Formats: sequence, structure tokens, C-alpha cells
Amino acid sequence: MRFYRTGDPNDVNEAFDLKIELESLRASILKDKALKFNLKDLTAKHPRKVIMYGLLLMALNQFCGCFPMMNFTASIFNESGSNLSPNLSSIIVGAVQIIGAMSCTFLVEKAGRKILISASAFSIFFGLSVKSAYTFATSRGYDLSDFSWIPLVSFSFVMCVYNWGVNTLPFLYVSEIVQSKYKTFTMSFCLSMLFIFSTIVIQV
Repeated sequence: MRFYRTGDPNDVNEAFDLKIELESLRASILKDKALKFNLKDLTAKHPRKVIMYGLLLMALNQFCGCFPMMNFTASIFNESGSNLSPNLSSIIVGAVQIIGAMSCTFLVEKAGRKILISASAFSIFFGLSVKSAYTFATSRGYDLSDFSWIPLVSFSFVMCVYNWGVNTLPFLYVSEIVQSKYKTFTMSFCLSMLFIFSTIVIQV
């Protein structure tokens, strides 16, 4: 079976053999099926390390504070003292989230998973610090009416960088570093812990 990649129509198309690729994939699948998962295998160093990384990334995903911020966007803007409409601010933040998620697809291959997750986490810290400083100053009675744009800008910035890495890449990163034999258990366990963490964060 022989297929062709379409390049410049003026050039001769390069042929590649799809049958070799299919045989390689078939052999890989059969090899994975032959490996039976056992809970005792988790005592090995590699699966323990991967599960630890997975738990840390799931905890970062929830305890960075962005998930509850998305659920209470209008209330946060209303209580932060911003002069902008909470509903309008929520719409703007939602649009920024889409931009952040789309930009992640372009940045991840250039910057790498680790760098992008780290940059996303530190950027969230910076954005939340600015937002907290504004809210604290407002609660102390300082007149910041000339800076009413700060909550929207800092909030939008946090949501954008959140979708760069902390929100999107933990699942991809864990699935890539875990061996096929442990992938089903590891991903299921990490997702279960993610839901537990999100429940705790929303309730608190």
C-alpha cells in the first residue's frame, strides 16, 4: 500500500510506505496488551514518581485559585470595587480565556511543556498579587477610581496565562511521561484527585 504526500504541484511527490507505520503501531499495541498491570508494580520508582508529579500538577491546577475565580467572576468583580459591569467583565475574561487556550497550541511546541507550565504558574502568582493589592487597598479606603481597570486587566491576564499551561498541559504532560502499562490507572487516579481537589476548593 503506497500513498503520497502532496507538496508543490510542480515537484515530484514523495512516496512513503504506510504499511510499515501500520505494522509498527500494531506491534506496539500488541506489546502493551501483553503487559498486565498489577498494583504491586506501583512500588517501582518510575510509576511512583509519575503519580507524584501528576498529583502535584493536579493540585496546582486547582489550588492556584483560577477555577473558583472562573465560577465566581461576576461576584469577584462586584466586590473588588471595579467600576466596570461584572457581567461585561465576565464576557471579556471569557474571550481572553479562549485566546489563552489557542495560544497554548502554538507555544507548547516552541517553549516546551515544563517551561510553559512554570511560566504559567509564576505569571498567575504575579497577576493574583496585583489583583490582591488592589482589593486590599480598596478595602482600606483608598480612592483608586482612576485605576478601576486594574481588576479586569489582572484578572484577564491570570485567566490567559492559566490556559497557557496550568489548565491545559498537566494532563498532556502526565500522559506522555507515564508508561503504557500504568497509563490507565495513573490518569484515572489523577483525574479522581483533580475532582476531589476542585470540590475542596469550591467549598472553601
